[in-house]
Order: sequence, then C-alpha cells, then structure tokens
Amino acid sequence: MDYKLCGRFRTLRAFFPDESDKSTDYDFHNNGSIRNYCPNGGSENKCNTEVDKINAACLWLFEQIIINNIDSLSKEKSEVFIIYIMIWLSYMLNL
Repeated sequence: MDYKLCGRFRTLRAFFPDESDKSTDYDFHNNGSIRNYCPNGGSENKCNTEVDKINAACLWLFEQIIINNIDSLSKEKSEVFIIYIMIWLSYMLNL
C-alpha cells in the first residue's frame, strides 16, 4: 500500500476511530477539510449522525487520495486506491 494512502487512513482513524464509543483526543469537527463534506449547509458544516461522518470521511479520502493526485496516478493505481476506499466504506457501514 502507498505511504501517502496509509497516512490518510491513519489521520482518518485518529479523528474517527472504528469503535464509536472509543474516545479520541481529536474532535472530528476540528478537522476542517473533513468537516467541509458534512451535509449541513451554512458555516456550521456539522455531521450530526455516524452516517454523516462516514460519508464526509469517504469523500475526504477520495479527494485526498484520488483528486489531489490525479495527474500522477496510473489507471491501475487509481483503481486500487478506489477499492481500498470502498473496502473502508463497507467496513464502516457494517460496524
């Protein structure tokens, strides 16, 4: 797995752990770039439910891994990264 990809997943897990009852030193809403994908409009951009958080996190991962690196990624590497994101999404939705 790509080093950058691992770093993005590490960041995400710090702000949004697998166990929803697990406390974290990081507040999900303090990560502005993830919060930008929360569905509530206005300046709040707050994710109110776990599904909102998962959705925002998935879109953030897609942006960080695919969109920001689209020029340097091969088709095969893009496909692999998308598969990793989909595996993460499936895992989180099944918790």
